[in-house]
Amino acid sequence: MYETIELNSKENYNEIVLNRPQKLNALSEGMVYDLHDALSNLTKSSPKILLIRGRGDSFCSGHDLSEPVDLTDEQKMLTYLNKMQEITKLIVQYEAPVISALHGYALGAGFEIALNSDLIYAASSTKIGFPELKIGLSITQGSSYFLPKKLGLQKVKELLYFGENIEAKEAHELGLFNEVFAENELLEKVIDKINVLSERSLKSINTVNQLLHESYSGTLEESLDSEIRALIKLYSE
Repeated sequence: MYETIELNSKENYNEIVLNRPQKLNALSEGMVYDLHDALSNLTKSSPKILLIRGRGDSFCSGHDLSEPVDLTDEQKMLTYLNKMQEITKLIVQYEAPVISALHGYALGAGFEIALNSDLIYAASSTKIGFPELKIGLSITQGSSYFLPKKLGLQKVKELLYFGENIEAKEAHELGLFNEVFAENELLEKVIDKINVLSERSLKSINTVNQLLHESYSGTLEESLDSEIRALIKLYSE
């Protein structure tokens, strides 16, 4: 159905596999549109846990610089960038847990996709980084929103300004990964996590997810009120 990704339906989860292994799953324009379409279609079906992973040697090495978007066409560029930002909204607002399983390189927009997920698990081989500033570009997909809340402003500036790759162990210590596994165990361990989560109420998980995201920009008072409304809604269903 898609040229650059696979969309698979498993018994208790859906799976998107980034599938340009010869390019380390670098994001081409076609992959951005395929990913957007797949996520849009998933929102129209009954929600199931979603796993995002990459085929081959890496999760995603960022944008494919050998296939740049036409910067001279302002409308085309804006449409493309809006698709990327909509991918963030589709992942963050997805009505079931979204899990990214990383291995190899997860750079730039590749790691930004993972950053939109609810849970991030990584193989010990994983390297993350933000090379955008090295080529005169900037971050997207909510990174300016999520990263400072995870790491604090000074650390984020260091990561972005210098663009150095970070090994899995350090990324885990910084709180960017939930857990790190041996390379040959990653998928098995992540599926174990999915099996546990599939026993939970997706409505309850989604409710908690919404509360947590609302608290990012709200006050304590607003969070307390939202928690009450959410519980009443769950009890009444």
